[in-house]
Amino acid sequence: MADLAGGSMLDRIQLLAATEKGLTYIDGDGAITHVSRHSLLEDTASITSQATYGDKHAYDAARTLLRVDDVTPTRDETLIYPASRVTREGGAPQYYEDATSKGDYGNRVLDESGLLYDDDRDSFSAAAYNVARFKDERTRFEDLTISPLEDPSHWWPEILSRQFGERITIDRTPQGVGSAVIEDAYLEGRTMEFTPFTATVVLQCAPADTTLFGLWDTGAWGTALWAF
Repeated sequence: MADLAGGSMLDRIQLLAATEKGLTYIDGDGAITHVSRHSLLEDTASITSQATYGDKHAYDAARTLLRVDDVTPTRDETLIYPASRVTREGGAPQYYEDATSKGDYGNRVLDESGLLYDDDRDSFSAAAYNVARFKDERTRFEDLTISPLEDPSHWWPEILSRQFGERITIDRTPQGVGSAVIEDAYLEGRTMEFTPFTATVVLQCAPADTTLFGLWDTGAWGTALWAF
């Protein structure tokens, strides 16, 4: 990995996070914590859903659903990138595109530069990884809003036990009619607001990978895109 020079500590952490493409955050003890991109592909808690959250309309015959106050969805074509250009520090730009997605959505390019890869081949792999993740339109659930005081003995252990990077399932039936929209997501953040009589918790989410990525020494030969 290239050397870091200049900039603030926050700048360096953000650059490392952008290069690694994992998840970097400050944990409850105030420690800088990093979840690698391979952890999101290998760890059981990141590849197997740990809980299912649903809105008030979601069907729950088995009574296993964790009902939330609100689910914030988005389905925005500005989040679709048929192509990506990645440039490492001191390297040449590396470009990758998906022709089908480009035909559907135009030549929108996700540009990243100044990253800390050792080799341009890593930059090319990063560009291909970006396209695999962002080339298709999909429903994304950004926030889950919860009022834990409605059932504190149930909700507080659930909320506080969830770790960033864990995979969860979100089940939403818009307006209570039609087919449910069910998507997996990674938990990426948590905010809390309190008044003398209320508590509101918002869980921030990011779409979980739907592409099957293969890694060395795993059993996905011939059926997966290789992760870098």
